[in-house]
Amino acid sequence: MNADQIPTLISRYQALSDQEKVACLASLSHALTVDARYYVSERPSIEKLSVINELQHQISSMIGHLSVKDDKRYPDDVFVRILFDKAEPTFIGKRLVDAIARIEDRQP
Repeated sequence: MNADQIPTLISRYQALSDQEKVACLASLSHALTVDARYYVSERPSIEKLSVINELQHQISSMIGHLSVKDDKRYPDDVFVRILFDKAEPTFIGKRLVDAIARIEDRQP
C-alpha cells in the first residue's frame, strides 16, 4: 500500500459505524496475533514483535474507547495514520484493508 491509498482507506474506515469499527479492529487484532506466532516460531524477530505489540496496544485502546462511546479518543483519520506510523504501510495496510472488507461484505 502506498501513501496515495491511505486517504481512501481512512474514508472506508470512517464510513463504518462504531460497532462495525470494533468488529473491524478485533479482526485486525486477530490477524496480528497470527503474525506474531509466525515471527516467534519461524524466524524470531524482536523488532517485528515490538511493532505488533505497539499495534495491539493502539487497537485495544481504540476498541475500549469505541465500546463505551468515549468521545475522548483519537479521530478516525488520526487513529488510522497512527497505525501506519507504527508499522510498514504494506504490513498494516493489507491487514486493515482485509479487516474493513470483512465488515463491508457483511453489510446488506
